Amino acid sequence: MNCKAFKSAVNSNDFNPFFIINPRAGPARNQLRLQKLISESFRRNSRLDAIHVTRGCGEAMEIARKAASDGFDPIVAVGGDGTINEVANGIYGNGATLAVLPGGSGNGLARHFRIPMRLRDALRVLSAGKTQAMDVGWCGDRLFLVTCGVGLDALVAFEFEQSQSRGFVSYFRMTIAQLAKFQPEEMYLASNGQPPELVRPLLITAANLNQYGGGARIAPDASATDGLLDVVIAQPVSVLRGFSAIPALFLGRINRAPELRTFRTPTLTIRRASPGPLHLDGDPILAPAEISIHIEEQAMKLVVP
Repeated sequence: MNCKAFKSAVNSNDFNPFFIINPRAGPARNQLRLQKLISESFRRNSRLDAIHVTRGCGEAMEIARKAASDGFDPIVAVGGDGTINEVANGIYGNGATLAVLPGGSGNGLARHFRIPMRLRDALRVLSAGKTQAMDVGWCGDRLFLVTCGVGLDALVAFEFEQSQSRGFVSYFRMTIAQLAKFQPEEMYLASNGQPPELVRPLLITAANLNQYGGGARIAPDASATDGLLDVVIAQPVSVLRGFSAIPALFLGRINRAPELRTFRTPTLTIRRASPGPLHLDGDPILAPAEISIHIEEQAMKLVVP
């Protein structure tokens, strides 16, 4: 699809998208190209307020909520999984459809659903307008679409959020550095009404989709439509062992590693001695000592290929 064809789709009465752009997600050069391409597509559109560039954390949620209430649909998250998470939290429950133009460092949701990384191809998917209902994960009163977790990945999420370096290579370097100094903490884990189990993990990930992003598939068999979370518990490992597991992570075989245990459940409770780091779709938050996680079936509409 060329740019002229996309302009025609944008201007049709049945297609009324609102774009929310995170200028900080992913490499800066990609963001400039994204904004230019979308702006060109909307040059002749009467709804010139249909593009918003965010300025800070949390803004995308409020803008998405207002855009949906104003009748825009779909609401398009232009950025990474954190941006998509904010937009999804904003439109949940109001009937609007979520769409994605991948522009982040990992793009876990886009990769799971095979939404193209190439901008023009992603725009073609968007204009075609095919939708699918997907499950939504909840951690307390915040939803997530891809993964949430505690342990190593949450610590890396905090460091990555504070860093000026973006991209998957930067994320990988931070992961190795955190692994080298990681000290596990005791946690009690209970699923679906079962008695609590004491664990001292490297990480616990509750996955709705199959990967963190960048092709790193932490839960290779996870489904967005089965009504279950794939829970991954990893035991502490050395840096050397961590390096040796990388190929399996990207080949979709990490679930065969002896240090990993995976099970499926609709509900999960994690209890720690005190509040601590947790990530939702890669974005860090300080979570309470007890964390309740569950899945809600078919709760979000998404534009897919």
